Amino acid sequence: MRISQLKNLCWAGNGLVFLGVGFVVLQFVQTYQERGVRTEHEWPTDGDSAKIEQRWPGAVTGFNHIWDTPVDGEVPPPPVKKTPTPTKVDPKSKFRRETEVIAIISHLGDARLTVAFIKHPQVETLGELKYGALRTGQRLGDWTLLGYERKETDDRGIVDVLVFGNDEVEGLVRIEETKKPAPKFPMGPPVIAVKALDPDGLVQLDPLRDRIERPAYRDLLNHADGNHWVVPDEEIRWFAMWGESDVLGRTSLTPKKNQNGDSVGVEVRQAPTIPGQKPGMESSRGIRKGDVIVSINGVAVRSKEDIVLYLRGDGKGLDRYAVAIVSSSGKERTQVYEMQRPRKKLPKQ
Repeated sequence: MRISQLKNLCWAGNGLVFLGVGFVVLQFVQTYQERGVRTEHEWPTDGDSAKIEQRWPGAVTGFNHIWDTPVDGEVPPPPVKKTPTPTKVDPKSKFRRETEVIAIISHLGDARLTVAFIKHPQVETLGELKYGALRTGQRLGDWTLLGYERKETDDRGIVDVLVFGNDEVEGLVRIEETKKPAPKFPMGPPVIAVKALDPDGLVQLDPLRDRIERPAYRDLLNHADGNHWVVPDEEIRWFAMWGESDVLGRTSLTPKKNQNGDSVGVEVRQAPTIPGQKPGMESSRGIRKGDVIVSINGVAVRSKEDIVLYLRGDGKGLDRYAVAIVSSSGKERTQVYEMQRPRKKLPKQ
């Protein structure tokens, strides 16, 4: 290679070096000039973007609990992540949203003969129809149909209203009929009662011993104190067959005496679970563990045998029983049981 060629290569290399140095110097100058007008990035103080785990790189303040720890000191645990508080659901609003009253076939003379056709997740549908039938005293989960009312409105006239109650929820829930056309049944209206009539016209119970089609319920519609119960005919017949053995026979009662040694009643040590009652409840149709039964319809009770003899004798077949009770706290109350006796078949004229 000639000397002239080597000189040219040296000059070209020097030129490239000077261009590179000039480019770097230019970048420093531009950065210095823009430093005074550049806006620093600020992390938001709220929302998801403010969370340390959402940032990259992470926020420096997220490590303060470690940096602030003295040498050889105990490192504290990381901050506890807050869990959102679950939203409470109002049981009344939830029940209203889930329930739609399609129609009510009312019988004003006897509420027991009134039938409501409703849509609800827990009601059994009638065949291909998307709704089911409900009678007074039947339950939808924790809610019991207590009865019917009529309400006059400005735009719809007089509408029928279903009234529901729940022992665990204060107050009642009223749901109006939607005033839709009456349901059409391909084979006529369904038979609501799953029981047949005996020769005397009395409603027979389903033979299953662990089931009551319509168990007793609190009459909160007419008695807000909660001490009045309605006992439908299905439960009455169940008690007639198995009440003495499955209820009284399994109820632990102990004679209660006062300070003078006089007998004042019988204390309920353990109440049995009746079909249709929630498991684990410490009460049976309003009578709780620790209650002292003093009398039934004014007749003094001093032992379990007194109750059996009264129900077999003078108290047999009555429509109303008033049970005087003294609670474990010493408070007196009266539990009233209204018996909806089975309707007897009218004689032929």
